[in-house]
Amino acid sequence: MAVEGRHRVFPDPLDAIQFEKWLNDRDDSVRDEIRFAIESGFDLESRRPALRQVRITTASRARWSENSELPLGEALQVLSQPLSVVVENQRNDRDFLLAVADFHQRRELQLALKKHWLRFEHGGGLQEMFQTLKEIDVASGRRARSFWIFDSDAMAPGCPSPGARRLRRMCERKVAFHCLERRSAENYLPLPSIREIWAKRKEQRERARKARAFERLSDRQRHHFNMKNGFSGDDEYLKTLKRKANTAKIADEVRALFASLDAETRALLSSGLDSGIVTIFSDPHLHQEDAWFENDGLRSETRPMIDRLIDLS
Repeated sequence: MAVEGRHRVFPDPLDAIQFEKWLNDRDDSVRDEIRFAIESGFDLESRRPALRQVRITTASRARWSENSELPLGEALQVLSQPLSVVVENQRNDRDFLLAVADFHQRRELQLALKKHWLRFEHGGGLQEMFQTLKEIDVASGRRARSFWIFDSDAMAPGCPSPGARRLRRMCERKVAFHCLERRSAENYLPLPSIREIWAKRKEQRERARKARAFERLSDRQRHHFNMKNGFSGDDEYLKTLKRKANTAKIADEVRALFASLDAETRALLSSGLDSGIVTIFSDPHLHQEDAWFENDGLRSETRPMIDRLIDLS
């Protein structure tokens, strides 16, 4: 695992006499391989410090924390497992992450998938993910070898849904995670992809009108618009929020966010763009348009998220 560059292995302490004595008793080929693994680890650590460490101990029982202490056998078992990237929809969210990754990140993700260092796991929505996480023991390899990514369902900036907030609180106690800042994965589609890919797939005249209306949204509006079901898809939920004292402010913020839209734009976007718009992330054309993602500004959020995911794999 260390020779391949997946994990770093260091003696503790670095100048341990016992380790040097043990190493000198190995065959030349074994000794050279171990030294190469350690030196490679130092090089990688200098460029990208590890987010977690596991200390090998002679104790019979594991002690789990951010820096766990594990018996050798258990450590090998845990560290050989792929990192489970738990997402709401295995296929769509995999395509989303590969699309928003920059060129170097995409190459690293594809390598990790090929070597089975990383795998995507279908979480099944916020409620199902919460129930699954609730059952995970804090002291387990499952906790240590997973990374959770989920929508905020935020209808306005800084207003994640109750379900997203609840899942986030559970994640903070148990696992590494990222809750998307924008409403959903679809809200990370660069603006040109709506015009150049989605609008040209079918029903081109109607889609072109919707695409032009969508382009009239501000960045903040675009980041929190209901891409699948539009304004009509939010109407009943907003009424529910408005009736409750603890959520009425959220409803007011959502209405204020879109208050500047003219009647024509609102009418064209009333039913959203398309319930299957997330499939654009799998379009080969999209991967050739890296500038679209850079110009969108989304990578200020997605780049650190994906770096962290790669580091944990």
